[in-house]
Amino acid sequence: MILSSTDALLIIIAIGLAWLVRINIVTYRAFADDKARAISEQPRYPEVTLLNPASMGGSFGAMVAQRRLRHKTRKQPFAGQLRRIAVTQALLLVLAAVGLLFVAAPAEAAGNEFACDAPSHHDGDAIRCRGDYKSMRLFGIDAPEMPGACRPGRDCTPGDPYAARDYLASLTAGRDVTCEQVDTDRYDRAIVRCAADGADLSCAMVASGQAVERYGRLRCDAVASAPQRLAEAPGIEPPVRDMAPTGTAADGPEKRYYAPTEIEKPLDLRWLWFAVPLWLLFINGFGWFAMAIDKRRAIVQIDQPVDRMPETTLLLIAAVGGSPAIYAAQQKLRHKTRKQPFATQLLLLIGLQVGAMIGLLLWPFLPV
Repeated sequence: MILSSTDALLIIIAIGLAWLVRINIVTYRAFADDKARAISEQPRYPEVTLLNPASMGGSFGAMVAQRRLRHKTRKQPFAGQLRRIAVTQALLLVLAAVGLLFVAAPAEAAGNEFACDAPSHHDGDAIRCRGDYKSMRLFGIDAPEMPGACRPGRDCTPGDPYAARDYLASLTAGRDVTCEQVDTDRYDRAIVRCAADGADLSCAMVASGQAVERYGRLRCDAVASAPQRLAEAPGIEPPVRDMAPTGTAADGPEKRYYAPTEIEKPLDLRWLWFAVPLWLLFINGFGWFAMAIDKRRAIVQIDQPVDRMPETTLLLIAAVGGSPAIYAAQQKLRHKTRKQPFATQLLLLIGLQVGAMIGLLLWPFLPV
């Protein structure tokens, strides 16, 4: 399945909303439980335990619980800290909403041309500039597909795909190529209109018979002189290579074929989709186990001295991906919730990891 940038953005928003709903419910319940403990004079939650989920997105639930349950409304510095957290998160949400508006809005830079340096071509309607990871599709044309690329049921353009590709390569070789993005297709691929020395490549391909006009109106009559200039320029014959001689005239006329161009393949990172979840599953399970062992040793230490797990080891596990389990065990097992500087260092690690994850997820949508 091919996931477009819009679909990926919607998935990110859905995950973020689900997290906010969940963390606010957890925060509200923590306040309600602490209120019930205060009434029944049972051991209370430390204030840092209530502020932690609030700082991770649950400030709305905390403020609602504080007002609705009349709990810690005048307790300082708790009330002031919670208010500052809520204001900060509200500002971040506003900034995120504004950023999403810019990301989701159609690119206004479509009218800005960019130079395409050292272009390469996979087929007769694709162009990839040097340094770019993905190919771009030439606007308004459809060239013959490479062998095996024509999906069943699709009306593919007939012809020699190697001839079309090599002809397009001859049009751009040694010339100044400029492109302008006009759209994005469902495969998240840029649709561009390119010109070589001012000559429109799409119109030149159609005029030569190497491609047909499709998926848009080219209006080549407005730039009719451009393909003509390319057609009259020297050196536009498709590069061909003769096959080995057959040896006898009975074998028929000498056959020719178009040598495929070597295409630089991008690094295949699909294995990360399997490796990263497996690693996170392992390291979080190990992190929970480590916190549980250290909690048990802390209980035993009351009666007899035992070797505890160093805090640096627990923080290292959190730093390499186990922070969700370390934090969950800290709250669930009531272990090191008030131990400083461990508790603060763990929160800083979680904040850095969340920020890095958001940055990586939004990186493909940032304007270049």
